[in-house]
Amino acid sequence: MKKITLFTVLFLIAFSGFSQKENKFRLRSIDNTMYREIISNWSRGFYLITKIESGLDDNYSKLQYGARDKNKVNLVEVDSIIRELKAEKDLSRFTKNLEKAYSQICLECYQKEYKAQVDENIKNMQYYDYRQDWLYCSNLQELRSKSDSIASIAKRKFYFINTGSKKTVMIYRDAPKDSSFHFELYMWFDLGGNIGGNKDLEIEGEEYYIFSEMIGTFLDVFPFWKSYIDPMANIDEVANNTNKINSKIIQVKDKRISYSLRKKDDKQWHLYGRLL
Repeated sequence: MKKITLFTVLFLIAFSGFSQKENKFRLRSIDNTMYREIISNWSRGFYLITKIESGLDDNYSKLQYGARDKNKVNLVEVDSIIRELKAEKDLSRFTKNLEKAYSQICLECYQKEYKAQVDENIKNMQYYDYRQDWLYCSNLQELRSKSDSIASIAKRKFYFINTGSKKTVMIYRDAPKDSSFHFELYMWFDLGGNIGGNKDLEIEGEEYYIFSEMIGTFLDVFPFWKSYIDPMANIDEVANNTNKINSKIIQVKDKRISYSLRKKDDKQWHLYGRLL
């Protein structure tokens, strides 16, 4: 519980100012007459603006895909293109109409968007080990304590019931055993591999496990998704867009896993991982 509390505090500080991709400024959103003015009479500027916007969009794709290890993603350096655009403007002779069109370009929006991407990139690297710790179990005995901690951040208070037909399946209910219940929470952990094992030397080694699935109500599953899979997820956007499959790629030890979250039926949501 101490680690969860620490993460919550760090998360609120780290991500409170991030600008979502859907709120971005793009040149095509300005007045159509002004847009055509820039295209027709400032080709070099239009080229650089296009380069800025494609760079920002490319950065979003890179951040969504994620790094293969602790290293930061190599982002397109949008700041340098913005400086080049400003220098180009200073060297150009603008008509009144072109000056008016230029005034509608929100360079500050581009800069804020890029800064948010840089900040997210840094924080993704900082939280790399932390996410790994919650998606990885070093042995079979650790599964129970790890699943208890995961269940503890759900909306409801859950009680461990049993491990189902397999020891790697954890079943929780919102009531103790032999009591009536209304909600259930299921978790699966898959065998990730074997550390230190060698069949030829007849050394068993130590098996490790990776979090693979969770099924429950949206408000019970989403807290884990946001805390350990996709810190940038917006609860309203995910809940209201039920036809969308939300996905995030995470490196867990030597495995690269694509985690997805989608609505399963009228009552449940399904969080699942797929090895790449």
